Amino acid sequence: FVYAQCMEIYLHTDDKVRAAECYQKCLSTDYAMSPEGTMLPTRYLLWTKDYPQALHNIQIAKQIYQQKRNTESEYYADRLLADEVEALTGLERYKEAADVSRRIIALKDTLFKRKQQDDVRELAIIYETGEKEAQLVRQATQLKENRMILSFAVCIIGLLGMLLWRIVRHSRIIRKKNKAMAGTITGLLKYKEELYRSKGDNLLLQKQLQAAEEALRQHNTIKASQPDVPEELPAKAEPS
Repeated sequence: FVYAQCMEIYLHTDDKVRAAECYQKCLSTDYAMSPEGTMLPTRYLLWTKDYPQALHNIQIAKQIYQQKRNTESEYYADRLLADEVEALTGLERYKEAADVSRRIIALKDTLFKRKQQDDVRELAIIYETGEKEAQLVRQATQLKENRMILSFAVCIIGLLGMLLWRIVRHSRIIRKKNKAMAGTITGLLKYKEELYRSKGDNLLLQKQLQAAEEALRQHNTIKASQPDVPEELPAKAEPS
């Protein structure tokens, strides 16, 4: 690979001597002599117009790509087939060069459409991912709102429960007070009845007392109007 890169550099700088040296060194490597390494010196062969050898190397590389089913790639179209067109053109095999050119155009069109499809799928994935993220955000927001509503509802229920407890407690207190008040009123009514009864008894006793006093006064008056009678002395007992 190093020698191949050196050849490329010297080709661009138009240094034929050093390019030839790198070419010879490249051929001395085992990889360059293998089928997979046949494409390394191809650019140098085209530059030196050794089109037959260049075309031979390209045909070997194409067979390898076809065996690996890797004939639909940018490198296959832009490098391998393009070099084949240049070699065929240099050999004045223009019809074959035109056929290969049409294959390049068809392959480039296929690659372009595939790239468009890949871009569409990628955009769809991005959109789907964004939509899922937005959905997750919406769900998180909805969950947060639901939690807030639930917390608010729990607070309201707690306040209502406390209010209900206070109402029930107040009602119980009122009932106890009413019951106590009713008992008090009942006791007062009984006391009032007893008081009225006692007052009636007192009036009756008062009348009886007045009647007794009146009878005693009349008795004293009658007794005072009678003459005084001396009391008889008891007889003395005779001596035996």
